[in-house]
Amino acid sequence: MTQELFQLSVLGVLVSVLALLIRKHNSELAMLLGLSTCVMGVLFLLRVFEPIMEFIQELQEIAGLNDGLLSPLLKSIGICILTQLCGTLCVDAGQGALGKIIDFSGAGLCLYLALPLFQGMIDLFRELGGGA
Repeated sequence: MTQELFQLSVLGVLVSVLALLIRKHNSELAMLLGLSTCVMGVLFLLRVFEPIMEFIQELQEIAGLNDGLLSPLLKSIGICILTQLCGTLCVDAGQGALGKIIDFSGAGLCLYLALPLFQGMIDLFRELGGGA
């Protein structure tokens, strides 16, 4: 995996330099070049996340956790990765405000997904505090 990460990093630097050279003459082509490299990076990440997901599922089985606790966490991680990528692409395309809104929306969605967990914590605190 480290060799693939090194290759992806080198490819990213080369594409960045190439995009800088191309951007002077054809900014749309430079954007597509960067976008296609990002897609390759995401496909690489999917391969990396497979063993991580298997490990998390094994931990879930050992600990006896239900999906209601783990699902919001995993969804939040996916949302964070997606919004960070899309926001950065928007900034690179010259749409900085749009990129920031995408980042902000992702954070809000993660908080929304965590509401059931927060409610469970409140219920637990009430139960431990004597039902107040």
